[in-house]
Amino acid sequence: MQNLEGTEPIGPKTGKKSDLLIAIPCYNERELLLEHLKLLDRQIGAKFDVLAVLGNVFEEKTALELLKQKHNFSLILIKRAEDTGSAGGFFAAQKFALEEGYEFLIMADVDCLPADDGVVAALYAHHECGYVSPTEIFEREGGLPAFVPQASQRAKFTPIYHYTLISSRLMKKYGLVFAPAYHGAEDAEYAQRLAGETRVFVEERVRHPFIIGDKTYRKLDRFWAYTLNTILLVRGKRYALNLARYLLSSLTMFFFFPPYGRAMARKMMELLFNYIYGKKAMQELKVDMTAFLSDASALPKNARRVSYSQYLTLGALGAEMFQAKFANFRKEIVIEGSANDLLITMQAAWAKKAYYKTGEQYLLIADNSSLLVHALKIIAFALAFLPFMAVSFVAFMFIKLARGPRTIGYGL
Repeated sequence: MQNLEGTEPIGPKTGKKSDLLIAIPCYNERELLLEHLKLLDRQIGAKFDVLAVLGNVFEEKTALELLKQKHNFSLILIKRAEDTGSAGGFFAAQKFALEEGYEFLIMADVDCLPADDGVVAALYAHHECGYVSPTEIFEREGGLPAFVPQASQRAKFTPIYHYTLISSRLMKKYGLVFAPAYHGAEDAEYAQRLAGETRVFVEERVRHPFIIGDKTYRKLDRFWAYTLNTILLVRGKRYALNLARYLLSSLTMFFFFPPYGRAMARKMMELLFNYIYGKKAMQELKVDMTAFLSDASALPKNARRVSYSQYLTLGALGAEMFQAKFANFRKEIVIEGSANDLLITMQAAWAKKAYYKTGEQYLLIADNSSLLVHALKIIAFALAFLPFMAVSFVAFMFIKLARGPRTIGYGL
């Protein structure tokens, strides 16, 4: 087995025993990887090898201990020389699969776990299609089921990294995952390349944590870097809708958020117009929000508690924003849970004070205590809205046409 660029093998060479490889990038989530491997040991009806692409901080001793354990499959470990994110992990896995002669690759996030013992066999049963995904159970924190998409919705909700099987034929035809994406939208961009292929879904299931609002503002850097990647790397209506959301959120943050929001908004626009994405964007979007976090005991006693759905149609989103504007105007509100970034962000424009729950703490996202200052901000925002959105949108259209990276064929 030859060394791959940016990776090195761990332990003795393990021979290829199947034409199916399950790839699991794992930065440093040891316990999660152990659980994942145990569940793979329970799989029946299919032969496969497993490749874990470890992060550069994964301890060598721990990795060698993994190799000592007995499994029903061949376990291969390679370690990355630097942190390349999920995109780099899957890129390395695809490159490995092609160089080692695997015909089929299943791409699996380390936290996306088999729920049924026959899921791998079910995927492989349709391997001639070359593009096969499972049914996904989304779980809330604590393992409680959130929802299972209907058959007609599975393509919308199931990311390509959640146990999708892809053939070497399609990898050679459409290229590899765009590694510079680092974290965020690389799965959407890759799925877009494959959009012309028939994607088969099986009934056997995997389970994955539901992305609830707790993660939206707890990790501003990752969230907005993901959105930025979607705008810069994905084509079609999806990027246009995300661009509108990104611009509106940036403007709202600039006018109504505490100081960290203004700094964040400026940086978001700078990265957008300079076409910066991936790891560099995530590093530049980091912001210290410590001074604006408080415990539940410090919240206003009579604050209005609200929560918003993550997935809404455009019409429902507009109606929710309109209704929230009147219901929460000049109120002190606490947003208990939501992953709908636009609904969360827009609360800052009309609430007297707005807090967002992140873990066990609450982040201040607006303090409009002064009625006069709040009124002036609203007027300034209204005057800036149309020129800002129109000029930014049109200017970016030309930038995207000129600078959009050629991701297809990447790495081949």
